[in-house]
Amino acid sequence: MKKLLQRKRRSASTLLAALMTFFLFVGASARGQGAPDPEKDYAYEPYSYGSASGVIITAYLGNEEVVTTPAHLGGQPVIAIGPGVPRVLIDQDMEPDWGTKGFCNTPVTDLTVSEGVLFIDDAGLGNDALTRISLPASLQELGGNPFFAQYNAPNAELVITVAAGNPNFAIEPNSGALIQNGTHLIFWPTLAARAAAVDGLLTIPDGVTHIGTRILAWNRYYDPDARANVYAFTRIAFPAGVTHIADCAFYACHLESLTLPTSLTSLGLWVSFTALDLPASLAHLGGHPSPHQGHLR
Repeated sequence: MKKLLQRKRRSASTLLAALMTFFLFVGASARGQGAPDPEKDYAYEPYSYGSASGVIITAYLGNEEVVTTPAHLGGQPVIAIGPGVPRVLIDQDMEPDWGTKGFCNTPVTDLTVSEGVLFIDDAGLGNDALTRISLPASLQELGGNPFFAQYNAPNAELVITVAAGNPNFAIEPNSGALIQNGTHLIFWPTLAARAAAVDGLLTIPDGVTHIGTRILAWNRYYDPDARANVYAFTRIAFPAGVTHIADCAFYACHLESLTLPTSLTSLGLWVSFTALDLPASLAHLGGHPSPHQGHLR
């Protein structure tokens, strides 16, 4: 009986040791497989921006949700990102492109763009999974609208920050809008626009002269209580001195009305669904600015 118990104990100890070895091996393998490897997680190619030379990230191929872009790839500095899969103005006949380009169509939810990046191209950050984007102090230019892609409008909860010391871009403190050089309104995240609107009126920040493409397009969020998409504002007020409004700036915002500024000189295509009164100051019209209403005065 005693020998039988000893054999059972030895068998149990052997089984336990084998199980521990197996789980340690599996854990180590999983860690090895899941560890980010910049050289494998990114597609990139040589790129020049002004006098700077380095590489541009053409696609993120990894599986991480929280990502900081590498400062170097292939021994060269990373100086640019994108382009992604841009949303064209008239795309009825276009096939959807779900390819991974820039950070389009990736699982990334939280992205920190490392210092050294100078340029982010159109749709390069167009990913509806993103809820946080941190832009570096080194950033000098954004091409088109990096936050929109072909079938990826920005996440309604997206928060954008800009590192201190950036001389070109800043988040306007009262509105949460992304502004370049104090005059060019580049993008206004839905979450920030919701907070800035007062009684349905959203006021463009003072000092803005140029309003970029799709800065507020599809600016809506899902209200679980109403079980429907909700629009946080129905009217827009412009400060004195606005001269340019780009394509699709307020597209699909469901505005009750839109009074264009009397200082306006250039108006893009498909700016808003509402009927529009064109000011006498207007010198350039990029196409029909009101696609569905079709009513200009």
